[in-house]
Amino acid sequence: MKDKTVTIPSATEVAEFAYDLHAGLSLLQVPDFDDLQTIGMATTLAIHIKGLGEIEYEVLRKVSDHLMAIPSVALEKVVRVLSDVGFVRLVENGRKIVSVIPNIPIFDDVYKVIGSYAAAEYDFNEHEQITLRLLRQLQSAPRNRDALFNSLGAEKPAFDRCVTLAGSSGIVSLHKARGRNILISPFYFADNLDALADAAVTAGASAIESVLKKVKANQGWPLSLVSATGEIGGSALSPTEKEVVQKLAEEGVIRPPTIKFGIKTESFLFTPKPGSTRLNAANREVYERAMALISAVRKGQLLPNQYRILMPVRILEALRDRGYLRANSEAREQ
Repeated sequence: MKDKTVTIPSATEVAEFAYDLHAGLSLLQVPDFDDLQTIGMATTLAIHIKGLGEIEYEVLRKVSDHLMAIPSVALEKVVRVLSDVGFVRLVENGRKIVSVIPNIPIFDDVYKVIGSYAAAEYDFNEHEQITLRLLRQLQSAPRNRDALFNSLGAEKPAFDRCVTLAGSSGIVSLHKARGRNILISPFYFADNLDALADAAVTAGASAIESVLKKVKANQGWPLSLVSATGEIGGSALSPTEKEVVQKLAEEGVIRPPTIKFGIKTESFLFTPKPGSTRLNAANREVYERAMALISAVRKGQLLPNQYRILMPVRILEALRDRGYLRANSEAREQ
């Protein structure tokens, strides 16, 4: 590869992207991604068996193949990776694995531990390195295909091959907008990708990335305050960024939840909803309720009727710990 101008993904990101790539490729084995898929399968298995007791290897072999897209022929290599990082203990009879005993600490970051192991033990090939950098860029914003190629510093045949493989996995999609080729990851952006591609052309990827970083740092910020003050959480928006916020909200890319307070309504900004691979149906309702809850707290913090919520985090902690709030002057509307 040529000199690279894109930051190398962190250890945690390596495991996250490997997990995403495996989720997209499923049972399709690609020689270009042998090591990356092994790390992705190891991360997938660790997440699924966390908190479980001893598992017979034959049972695990069938379940992992059917539910986790981990081919039975690859399972031994995968569980030995987890054994190396201390996430499982293997019960063996000679060279044959009899059972697997998960030992994954509840509060350990699975991605960080496995990613650190991968960084130390694996020498990713050119296609794997390009794909990791590609996903790192597409995680934060859509990108112009040609500009992304130039920034990655990869040889064109290798770059084209990686884009094709990522497209086959469903982790990357190509969109035409105003005559430009725009790459977007449906794994990280779920809604109205055509509008997002159009915004990437008219405003630029850097403006979108900057806006989403500010929203991420201030989840649930009222859209009316953005329009009135031209900032999010004290961070000023350029005229272009302000237009990006309005366009992404109007086009449903960031789908701000709208809540009715008496006769008034207010919309609140959140980062784009991730795709179904990262946010399955079981978690989607929890995700949407959490946005509604944060929006209500933001309303009391930033747009109070009478008494301002001075410490919003305490409200959320009370709901987490007790499950309810004590009586207050705005209880009816809340």
